[in-house]
Amino acid sequence: MNVLRRLRSLVPHRGRLRRRVRGAVTVMAFTDSGWTRRFRVPKLSVAILAGLAIALTIVTVVSVSFAVWAGADLKRLAAIERENRSLATLLQDQAAQLTRLQTEMVRLRELEKSLRSVSGLPDVARGEGTGQGGGLVAGPPK
Repeated sequence: MNVLRRLRSLVPHRGRLRRRVRGAVTVMAFTDSGWTRRFRVPKLSVAILAGLAIALTIVTVVSVSFAVWAGADLKRLAAIERENRSLATLLQDQAAQLTRLQTEMVRLRELEKSLRSVSGLPDVARGEGTGQGGGLVAGPPK
């Protein structure tokens, strides 16, 4: 409750506010030709226009601050997008290389099969052949 009283004390009373915006302000305008114009503008209108000008100034400052703050992030985002595109291109190139390598491996397996059949060597599928060592026929040299 004490907080509410303090907040209420900050807000001017209705009566004081009404008295402050009651009446009008006289504006005198002088032209180059020497004519004088006099306008009466209600104080309420002046107060509303001043409030709008202050609000517009605050919104402008906040918007510019956000644009400056977000500008660095946008530059970083653009750099990351460029890097992602280059990595995607690199990944596509490596996928193409992998496909070529797999094709080459299949071709080499077929070549090995045909060479084994021509030379009379056993098939690799039975566990004998390439990569497996054999015993020595003669002992080591003395």
